[in-house]
Amino acid sequence: MKKVLALSLAAVLLFSLSFADVVAPAAPLTMNFQEAYKLGLKNSMDVKIADLTIEADTMAYDEAKELQSQMRSNKDNLTTLDAKYIINGIGLSAAEMALNAAKKGKVISEKMLEFGLYREYYGVALAQEKLDISNMSVTRLKELYDTVMLKFKLGLATKNDSESALVSYNASLNDVKNAQLDLQTARQKLNQVLSIALDSNVKLKEVLVAENLAVKPLAEALEYAVDNRLDLFLKRETKNLKTLKFTITENFYISRIVSALKKEEIEKFKSENEYLKSIESAKISVQSAYNTMLKAQNAYQSIQSSLTVLQNGYNTTKKMYELGMVPSSQVADMANKLSELEYQVKGVLLQKNIAARAYVLSYEVGGAE
Repeated sequence: MKKVLALSLAAVLLFSLSFADVVAPAAPLTMNFQEAYKLGLKNSMDVKIADLTIEADTMAYDEAKELQSQMRSNKDNLTTLDAKYIINGIGLSAAEMALNAAKKGKVISEKMLEFGLYREYYGVALAQEKLDISNMSVTRLKELYDTVMLKFKLGLATKNDSESALVSYNASLNDVKNAQLDLQTARQKLNQVLSIALDSNVKLKEVLVAENLAVKPLAEALEYAVDNRLDLFLKRETKNLKTLKFTITENFYISRIVSALKKEEIEKFKSENEYLKSIESAKISVQSAYNTMLKAQNAYQSIQSSLTVLQNGYNTTKKMYELGMVPSSQVADMANKLSELEYQVKGVLLQKNIAARAYVLSYEVGGAE
């Protein structure tokens, strides 16, 4: 009996320890944005794949270089057009283009990770702001409800007035619950970008503030995009490769006009046209991102002015109610509008910051428009 009891106690203790391991909350990961970015880089599968791609394309480049050397050392290989392509660097140029594209691709993966992480990191900050604003609204409406009830007891407010104040107060409590759910979702989105468990408890060291990001003037950004964007790099290198291939084909057939030469000429013209169209598309995307940034800046300035007006209006309405000039429902309405606008200001601020970063990406790498 004692042995059975001892085993039972051991089983209970083991179950308790196991249950504690399951339900015990994880220690919070407290980090600023740069710390979060480092963690994201460490965990990013896209960055890891980019590293593997660079490794593979480096091997392919070395192989193409070796093949060219072997072909050049054997004069018997000079009789075919395919051999001419290899000897004159078509294969090596293609391999070099792929390797350079892989290196640029890794930079893009890192920058896109940073962009997405910024959006989600400060998306959590925005959701926290919403929760804080909702709690402030509860405080405002609770204060109003207490004032109305005091007046009601003194015969200075109607029953309808007191019921209206209670409804507004209860609604604000529900807003807090909704804000808590929104914050939970925002945290999960951040954890997904960080490639950590969705239920990880990440605490932010930073709050949402206006960011003064250094950006290039539009004219300079357009020139930079043409020289540096990956899509334009690929189109430009493809154009150069097609031109080289046409030249080799033309020299091989000398003055003869054959279908193979015509086909290579068509490919050359197509690549030149595609490159020019890509430049136009890139410039449009940079211009669009620039315009979006300006509109976001204007929206933020405008909504800040509206917030100042509404804050003054709320204070005035509150005083008017204390003097018996307006019903409590009007104060509650102003309080709700103020809370909503306070949250909208933070949301527009985040969009302003994101728009500036999207503009930088538009001319550095493209793809964030």
